[in-house]
Parts: sequence; structure tokens; C-alpha cells
Amino acid sequence: MDAKFKIYLANLAAIQQYSGLKHADDHSDVRWLGEMLRLNILPENYIYPRKLRAVSDLMRKRMDIVQQPTKNLLLLNAQSYLN
Repeated sequence: MDAKFKIYLANLAAIQQYSGLKHADDHSDVRWLGEMLRLNILPENYIYPRKLRAVSDLMRKRMDIVQQPTKNLLLLNAQSYLN
């Protein structure tokens, strides 16, 4: 990263919601994420270097294009089922 700060990008899909939390708001979420970071158990996502972000964007766009025919087929099947 270009910044002078250490940036953490948490992988929210990999974080188990703590069942002992009494409140589900931003403040309690920040405390919970901070505690996980302090314990070095915060699951993180990879932040691509600036030079590779365009490649990542192209790969994501390609995935969307490849998946689009299946999405269309499922939509048509659902429409025919409803009618």
C-alpha cells in the first residue's frame, strides 16, 4: 500500500459472529473486531497492489460474463414456473 498506515481488510464471511454479544451495533462490532485483531485471529482478505488491481477487476468481470448465461436460464425457468 502507498499509505503510511497499516490497513486490515477483514474477511467478513470467515468471521463467526460472537453469540455472547448483547448488542448488535457498530460500536460492539468495532470492539469485537479490535479484540480479534489484538489476539491475532482476525481473518483478512488480500489487498492487491495497485499494479495488479486492473487484472483483478478484469478477472471479476470475466467471472460475471461466464456466469450470466446460467443466471438468465434460471430466471427464465423461474418465470415459466410462475406463469
